[in-house]
Parts: sequence; structure tokens; C-alpha cells
Amino acid sequence: MRIKKHYFITLGLVLGLLLANQVFIQFSLLNAQQDSRIINLAGKQRLNTQKMFTALVEEDLNIDAFSESLDTFLVAHEELTLRSAGKKWYQTSYDISALDQITSYTDTLNVFFSLPDKEFKSRIENVENILEHMLVLSDKVVKIIENEQEAIIARSRVFELLITIISVLVIGYEVFVVMLPLMTRLRRSQQDSYVKNEKLNQLIGMIGHDLRSPLQNIKSRIQLIQMKTAKLNQSQADLEILMGSLESAEQIVQLMLDKNSEHQPKRQNSVLISQIINDVKRDLSPLIVSNRAEIYLSGDAEFEWNPTEIRLVFQNLVSNAIKYAKKGIPAQINIVITDTSSHLNITVSDNGMGISEETQSIIFDYRSKGTLKQDKASFGIGLSHCKEIVTDLGGSIWVKSEPDKGSEFHLEFPKQ
Repeated sequence: MRIKKHYFITLGLVLGLLLANQVFIQFSLLNAQQDSRIINLAGKQRLNTQKMFTALVEEDLNIDAFSESLDTFLVAHEELTLRSAGKKWYQTSYDISALDQITSYTDTLNVFFSLPDKEFKSRIENVENILEHMLVLSDKVVKIIENEQEAIIARSRVFELLITIISVLVIGYEVFVVMLPLMTRLRRSQQDSYVKNEKLNQLIGMIGHDLRSPLQNIKSRIQLIQMKTAKLNQSQADLEILMGSLESAEQIVQLMLDKNSEHQPKRQNSVLISQIINDVKRDLSPLIVSNRAEIYLSGDAEFEWNPTEIRLVFQNLVSNAIKYAKKGIPAQINIVITDTSSHLNITVSDNGMGISEETQSIIFDYRSKGTLKQDKASFGIGLSHCKEIVTDLGGSIWVKSEPDKGSEFHLEFPKQ
């Protein structure tokens, strides 16, 4: 929880800084638009001052040109004064006292221009002096605005640099204070898991090797009894069943040892499915007889498999069908094998209690709990192990079922 809290705080800070930077950029663009307009107006004001001066010094005084330039100058000057005042909160306010002086000069020019032509011509020298001052002041205004813009650009760069530095510091905090300790914990956890897995593998190997010896001893004793009771048919049949079960147990132990060894090659043989089913019926004979279950096989096929693994799959499916049969109705299990050119399809169906849709969604999960009957064991790891085996063989397994209508388990294996 603490790591998550640090992570979200850091993420929030970085996003906040990025947002602040974007807001600052937008305001800078708005200011740039305003400043560009102000510079244009200042240049326009200076240009019209020059035009008035030119009209005034011509050999024949051009009153119309002077008047037109004065009107254009006044419009530009008024807009420049308003914009330079920074009327909006995001705009820069320029402290330009020269504009006030220009305003006073324009008032004087208006007074002179309102005089009769003869009197106005007599004041031309005064008007020239005013225009010269206005040119100087216009140059000063342009210079002030340019300097202010350079200062704004410098402040923008400093702000962006500050945002970048803070972002780097925050990300550095995230990496060195939050992520590195987390990665260290993960590495330690992986090391601990590796050690535990090694110990578990050693334990599996030890159990497997320890089990093989007593199984071999039991097998030897049964073989000895078989030789002594060769003439007793029933005893001989029972011993053969016990021998087959012991061989199956040995194969399971060997499978466990093989899986525990990383470098052990997979044991695969070409086997008939009918033989696998017969082995399953032999191993489950006490369960089949006591529950009066019936197993029917339709079709047959030969496939490259590890016989022990695929027998475990069928053994689990058949034993589940018997255990989850309807009360008072013996289980009828149909195994249908369809061998096509591209796939081998196997269906194991029963007339049992069926499986709800909710349970079907978790039935192949590790240690999933079936809810078929209160007095029956859960599915445990059996079906999840079946799915793992089928998947390792390149196949797929799924179930179709409805409550009180039995179940169909479908297995499909591609042919290579």
C-alpha cells in the first residue's frame, strides 16, 4: 500500500507539472499574439509620423496627405495605448511613459491643424519640432517593447527549465526511492521462490525414490504369491489386478520423477486408446463394481503419447463420472473416439448429475470446488491436472453440461 501511495503521489506531481507547463505555454502564446500586435502598432505609429513629416517638408505643403497620415496615426496610437495597458489578466502591462508624451504632442497637433491654413503654415516650424520629438519617442516605444519581449522570453525559458528540473527530480525520486526498493524486494522474492522450488524439487525426488523401493518389494512379493497360487483362478485374478495397480503406481512415480528432472526427455509411445481404457477399468475395478457402473467404448485409435499421463486423464474423468452419478442410478459412461485426418477427437459422456454453468467456468481451475453434492469431495486438482496434461500434449479440453442431464467432456488433439 505504501509503494502504491508513493507511486500515485509521484504520478500526480508529474502530471501536475506537465499541466502547469501546458498552461504556461498557452498563456505565452496569448501574450505573443498581443506583443506581435503591439509591435505592429508601434511600427505603424512611427511610419505615419514619418509620412506627416514628409508631407510637411514638401515644397508645396500637402495638407490632405498630412491629414490622412495624422488620422491613421491617431487610430494606431489609441489602440497601442489600450493594448499596452494590459487590460486582460494574462496580458503584459508595459510601463511606457513615452506614450503619454506622444499623446500630449498629438493634442497639440490637433490644435495646430484646426487653425486656418495661413496660420497653420506660419506654425510649420513648431509642427516640425513636434514631429521630430514624436519620431524619437516612437523609436523609444519600439525599443521598450522589444526589450520587454526579450525579458518575457527569458522568463519563459527560466520557467520551462525550472519545470524540467523539477520533473527530473520527481522522476528521480520515483526511480530511486520507490522503484529501486520495489525491484530489490522482487529480486529477493524471486530468489526465495527459487530456493523454495529447489527444496520442493528435492523433496519430490526424495519421495519418488523412496516410494519406488517399497512398491518394488510389494511387486516382488505378489509375483512370488502368484507362482505359489497359480492353480487358484480367483486369487490369481485378484493378484493380477493388484499387480496392474502396482505397475500403474510405479508409472506414476516415474512420471513424477521425470517431471521433476529438467533434462529428462519425455517418454512417449505409440499406444491404443482401447488399451488405456482397459488399464483404467482395471485400476478402478473396485469403484466400478461397487457402484454397478458401465463403461462403453466406441472406436479406437493409436497415438503418440506418454501412456501414464493420458491414463491419468481418463482415470480422472471416469472416476468423477462414477462419483457424481445420480442417486440410485448406476453411472453409464460412453467413450467415443473419432479419428480424422487432422484431429483426434474423444468424448467422455455420462448420465450423472450434470454441472451448473457457474461451476463449468471454474471446473478446470486449480483446487476448484464443485457444488454438485454436499457429501461428495470437491473436484480438487484432478481436472486442472487433466487440463495441464492435455495442453502439454498440444490438445484442448472442455465440458458441455446441464444440471440433471449429465456431462460431456471433449478432448481434441491435433495430428502433426
